[in-house]
Amino acid sequence: TGVRNVLMLPAASLVREGDQTFVWAVRDGKLAKVGVTVGERDQRSGNLPVIDGLSDGARVLRHPTGKLADGQAAHEAAPPATPGS
Repeated sequence: TGVRNVLMLPAASLVREGDQTFVWAVRDGKLAKVGVTVGERDQRSGNLPVIDGLSDGARVLRHPTGKLADGQAAHEAAPPATPGS
């Protein structure tokens, strides 16, 4: 059996509305509310695996707020500088 890599997200990244679960993804510089299916919480890390709804390389908000809108402009922060670069 092969090992399958899955995207793991902290619970704070997830937005729950009734029985549906969403994340706010950044696509082409804009926010998109994306429905996802998550598995069981990892007992060690507390993160949840995303089973369906996001593709490899997806960028999601870590701590979404209630004042976000589909299509809203998103500006990503620059990654922190690494020593020696």
